Amino acid sequence: MNGDSVLSKGHAPDASLNKVFLVGFAEKERRTLEVLLGSLPKPPAVEVVNHDLPTWLDDKALQQELTGGLPIVPSIVVRRSPEMFERLLALQPDTCVLVGEDPLNLELGPLKNKPRRILKRPVTAENLLSLLLEARGHSAESSQAPVVGDSQFPEVHAPQEATPESIDLLRKVYQPLDLKKAYASALLALSTSAKAGGGAVFEQVRGEQGWRMQCHDGMEPEGIHALQAVIRQIEESGRIQKPVLDQRQPVGKFSHLSLYPIPLMDEGSALIALLFEGPSGGSLPWIYADVISALQNVWIFTSIQDKSFADPVTGVFNKRFLEIELPRELYRAKRHQRRVSILFVEADGMADLARNRAEDVVYRVLKETARRLSPEDGCIRNVDILVKYGTYSFVIVLIESDYQSTLKVVAPRVLRVIREKPFLEGEGMSLSLTASVGLANFPITSWDWKLLLAAGEKALKEAQGAGGNMVVMAKESSA
Repeated sequence: MNGDSVLSKGHAPDASLNKVFLVGFAEKERRTLEVLLGSLPKPPAVEVVNHDLPTWLDDKALQQELTGGLPIVPSIVVRRSPEMFERLLALQPDTCVLVGEDPLNLELGPLKNKPRRILKRPVTAENLLSLLLEARGHSAESSQAPVVGDSQFPEVHAPQEATPESIDLLRKVYQPLDLKKAYASALLALSTSAKAGGGAVFEQVRGEQGWRMQCHDGMEPEGIHALQAVIRQIEESGRIQKPVLDQRQPVGKFSHLSLYPIPLMDEGSALIALLFEGPSGGSLPWIYADVISALQNVWIFTSIQDKSFADPVTGVFNKRFLEIELPRELYRAKRHQRRVSILFVEADGMADLARNRAEDVVYRVLKETARRLSPEDGCIRNVDILVKYGTYSFVIVLIESDYQSTLKVVAPRVLRVIREKPFLEGEGMSLSLTASVGLANFPITSWDWKLLLAAGEKALKEAQGAGGNMVVMAKESSA
């Protein structure tokens, strides 16, 4: 599995680990990690370290703090500052390295066997939880759902024993992976355990105004409108931070209302409203903690699924999307006797740039490259596909484009948009770059999508080996 963590065995973990240091990450990936870490049960404290790393390591107070923390560093820090990384390992052997798709000998070079803990992109909450549990000396099976029962919450009314009905209720809460179905299951479970007569689920996404109703149960149309009016009043009075139980609030045929907030990471909130025909007793249903945990898991899954086809740095499609979509596109081209051209594109000198510049500079150059190659800037058409393919390379799939028009029109345009204007000029830098392009075509180069990509990538390397700033056509294949 691409996002699985690779954790060493045979090392006794330090159960005192209670903080995560994010060392040398670019802003976008750092924010993602902070959100994922914050969504975990019993989330650790997080400290961001982006200043001068050798000076940071010289801090005597920090050296003591490191023994109780878990540093996570991106692989580019290891490549760029191997001596600093070895110093970090000496202070905290549990230091984890975040790597990408390339083999470890390419990602980490001669230090590939040094780190005990390696985490692969794309990172998920489950990966991080597994990492922290091992670092703290626990097993994944011992993790608990978030506890909802501190002094600000009412007492949880737990069932005396695990009945078949309660087990079935839990199963239904954790089963759905679709958010709409998960909301319906959560409402049913909470309503059943609290013996409510009806209810509804509302969602508020960060950056949007108002609560949107997602589902309801046991309510007439007039009751739905009345409940929506109540939720609007609540919104005006401020966000609910804890359950509001057994409030006398007429809503249609119901006389009492209970509200249960569900924090969905930093991206939004859900609100489950339960309605009763009389006082319910004011006890917090035992399944509330499981409802929170289940909905947060589905939210994380949905967020990752939505982003699974997007490159996190540039925002364009990723390699996984290309490997799914390209075979389909070639099948359509074969049926309708059309041609498809493939351009492999990489700005020249990116490896040197990565060695000599900060990681965020490399990310900004990649992001700017993607923008210049995009349909929005007129380099390609809206029907064409732009993909972030390798560490620094992009692939452009040109629909219904033959060899000659691609070679004479599109490929020179790609070279021009990279070359004609310095990168990061508005940010106090001026990086003049050129590009290398490898060109392959269906069906001339190959009928097989894998061979087509391999031929295009080989042509790109030939262009780079010849000095760059040029287009190289892939050799024709009979395969």
